[in-house]
Amino acid sequence: MGGCVPETEAIIKPVESAVDPSVGLGALRGLFAHRAELLAGFEKFQASIAESEALSLRVLELCRLRVAAIHGAQEVWQMRDPAVQLGDEELQALQSGEIAAACFSVSDSAALAVAEAMPYNHHALEDEQVAALSEAFTHEGCVNLLTAVAFFDVSCRWQLVLRPSQAKPI
Repeated sequence: MGGCVPETEAIIKPVESAVDPSVGLGALRGLFAHRAELLAGFEKFQASIAESEALSLRVLELCRLRVAAIHGAQEVWQMRDPAVQLGDEELQALQSGEIAAACFSVSDSAALAVAEAMPYNHHALEDEQVAALSEAFTHEGCVNLLTAVAFFDVSCRWQLVLRPSQAKPI
């Protein structure tokens, strides 16, 4: 299990081998699998965000990866949504925090600004940034993005608590 907190190993290990790493939950799926109602609710939440037409899967994946890079959450960073193809330039920009890089659209950069702030500086999000999100993605998209990025942050933190040895600079 390499690096798992001993108290969680007995909970996670039995289901971890059945986990599809491309879904983006990793150790969380193993933990939630023992509480079916939590897993069902979490999956329903994720599906509602992903299936919304207000945000593209690309924007969600960009933000998820930026949050993982900020936390140094290697396991989360290595998971990829197979429906989203990102190039080396985009991945490098996400790793280094170049959220206004030329490889990103204006709306990508607006979303990434939220992802950049959420983990450690979410109180600094300005009304203008939220207004820019609403303009780029509609009000529904803005709400979905803010909620999704908050969950990406929490998911990374959970991964790092469950597997502290996974925390490495990306």
